[in-house]
Amino acid sequence: MFFLTYVEPVNLQQGTETLFFVREQSPAGNRSHVVIHNISHYFFTPPLLHDDVSALTEKLKKSIPENMILEEKRYNARRSFVRIAGSKEDLPLLPALFHPQNEPVNSPSRQLRWIYSPGLLLESPDKIPTPDDILSGRVHRQYAPLEALVNDSAAVIDIEMEGWQKGQEHIFMAVYLSPHQKIIFHDLPFDQQEQEGFLLQQFSSPQDLGEKLTRLLHEDDPLWIYGHNVMKYDQLKIRDCTGAYFPATDGHYPVTKSTQGLGRVLTKGRFTLDTYAYYFNYGNLLANGSLGTLSLQKRPLSHAQQALRVAEARRGNSDAFQELVQYCIGDGLASLELAEGVKESASRIALHFRTSPDRVCTAGKSTTAEDYWQRRHFLIKGTSPRSWRTREKPFSLDQLTNSLLTKGFVPGIIDDVHVLYLTPFIAGTRDMLVRRAAMLRQGIEKTDPWGQYALLRALNADISFLVQEYERIVGDVEGAHFRAPPSEYSEQEKAALYCLFRYQQIRSIDADKSYPADPLSFASRVAAAITRTNAALSQYTPINQGSTLTFVRGNVEVQQLEESGYGCSFGQGKVLSLRPGCVIANPFHETNPARFMYQGYSFEKGRKSNFEKRVVKEMLTQLFAGERVDSIRAYLDGEVSDFSAGRKPDEEYYITGKTRTYYLSELTRVLEQRSEKSNHHIPLAALQRYRKVSRRLGNTLSPSTRKELQAILEQCRRDFSFPYLDELWEKVQHPFPPTLNLMIDELGRLMPVPMAAAPGLSQYAAKVRKHLAEFYAILKPAQRTLGW
Repeated sequence: MFFLTYVEPVNLQQGTETLFFVREQSPAGNRSHVVIHNISHYFFTPPLLHDDVSALTEKLKKSIPENMILEEKRYNARRSFVRIAGSKEDLPLLPALFHPQNEPVNSPSRQLRWIYSPGLLLESPDKIPTPDDILSGRVHRQYAPLEALVNDSAAVIDIEMEGWQKGQEHIFMAVYLSPHQKIIFHDLPFDQQEQEGFLLQQFSSPQDLGEKLTRLLHEDDPLWIYGHNVMKYDQLKIRDCTGAYFPATDGHYPVTKSTQGLGRVLTKGRFTLDTYAYYFNYGNLLANGSLGTLSLQKRPLSHAQQALRVAEARRGNSDAFQELVQYCIGDGLASLELAEGVKESASRIALHFRTSPDRVCTAGKSTTAEDYWQRRHFLIKGTSPRSWRTREKPFSLDQLTNSLLTKGFVPGIIDDVHVLYLTPFIAGTRDMLVRRAAMLRQGIEKTDPWGQYALLRALNADISFLVQEYERIVGDVEGAHFRAPPSEYSEQEKAALYCLFRYQQIRSIDADKSYPADPLSFASRVAAAITRTNAALSQYTPINQGSTLTFVRGNVEVQQLEESGYGCSFGQGKVLSLRPGCVIANPFHETNPARFMYQGYSFEKGRKSNFEKRVVKEMLTQLFAGERVDSIRAYLDGEVSDFSAGRKPDEEYYITGKTRTYYLSELTRVLEQRSEKSNHHIPLAALQRYRKVSRRLGNTLSPSTRKELQAILEQCRRDFSFPYLDELWEKVQHPFPPTLNLMIDELGRLMPVPMAAAPGLSQYAAKVRKHLAEFYAILKPAQRTLGW
């Protein structure tokens, strides 16, 4: 069996040569192939009236080269479009109608990805069907079965770095773990050969490490690469630090692809399962997405401890060396366990949306679904769905669902609460999804709550396209039509709805009918599902409702809920209900507060002091362990009193911040402040340009942005603040260490610790009182809560 893993044009602007990355699975062993085929690029017009298309075709026949193939294609009863096959550099020869502005199908890479999707079965690497064979239906598209992806081989890669605090990054240890190899690479002065079943191998230089990892990957030839944040961290650091890392099946280095949100780094010909990115998109419910939190692995070494052990190991301390090796092994095993736990769900989502696991991990759910629906329209109708998508405001089906469900709020510490993810839109369209969403629906029936949650969210993203289009057509963006759909639609609305369903080949909602679904029953069926959901909720005691989860007390029929498509249950346990939309739950009866489920609250995000983070974790640990409310309150009282009086170590008052974010904020503040002074020498045009460019800044600083900001600051050289601006700009360019400790001073200013003479105790006391006010309200001495 052969199936496609990746495809790209050899040149984005010229020629027809196309790279195909193919996976072979056979009894003799699985292996990868890379082949080049000439694939014509297609240029499209939008759908035009038949007469206009005929006139354009006659004109083009006289002007385009003979090697370009021109065809008229029918779009619907009134419209057609023109398709021309040729080489990408021929675009300037065509009228403006063919130019790729805002037309995804005219993008060479996307056109290939839509036609040759990951998982597409091939007869052999040498027999690649032409685009016309696929678009015309002469070749029936078939895709690799789930088992082909899930059962193929994988390799875990994880690295340990030193010197990153100073901008002098160096890999001192790395783990490589596959079915064939278990190796720890290091450059520490020890000849030990083995530890805990892992071979220990020294590398002589960063280049040597890159070459060794490259050789292993090409020898093992795994389909998958596993790791936690492996895309945007490990793969890039190995690439940049060694200069000799070429893991792709064509011997190429990892390539960064432009993408919103999480960065996608491709190892062409291999699927990358980045569990950090996957959980961020499909399981973001815990306190953080660290490997230690998700894998239940206790990380025995902090960054400071690790740096100390490295220094000791370099001086010959064998105990320190063994501890570092054990830590690295633990990371590798935890990464393997975590990836294997989500591999099947990630594969199901990828196969459903006809995309790669790399995109599943790093692209937002709605982005993935929208690309899928655009691709469907392209394959069915032959061109892009122009003007179907409007972006007047962000859309979230979870948010819409919550707005339609019955709400309730009971404050307190409450036992035996069900944690539910409710999906009435899926229940309302369930029959319509019988065949098309079978891959996801079968997975929901056989996986654990985390897998069910991920697959249901993928299904919700799938349905959100129809919901959003329906709202746009009917003209109500508040969702009222899904509570009580209109009994009649205008003729224009009817026509638009039928086109929406017919052009996407959405089959009948009634499973026994083969003609396109009746779109007029779509909203009414969803409305009925919402009504049934609310009727069920009325039988319980609503405790709270978060951004995605619903919390109720009562006798919930979990099996019926899940089998009928109305959602899934994470279990039943204690919750802390603070305010509407803010709740902390512990359905799995965990002891680690990082493993509790959070909706509307985070003890880690935001500008919280180390004291606030520590004391809240301890308070939650005590609370969910069943400690008495009065003893928890007494604990808080004592801690807050000592903190407010300055009796805690200085570190308790530190607030961790990103170095670049702080200095960029300071740079902006000084520029804005100086521009308001009468004696300033900051040109208004420079300030306006700076405001515009600074919006592009994030965790990285591109060379073009760096150059532009440098030029802007040069225009401020005459201002007396320029030396300070120049110093701030240096910190923005070289933010090392990546994070810094900040402190609120007596004037209420947030400053780096060395610059703050002493903590502003009154400021900190007010900050802590505000942060803990909700907890204190729950922990009143007279508090009586359900279950206590």
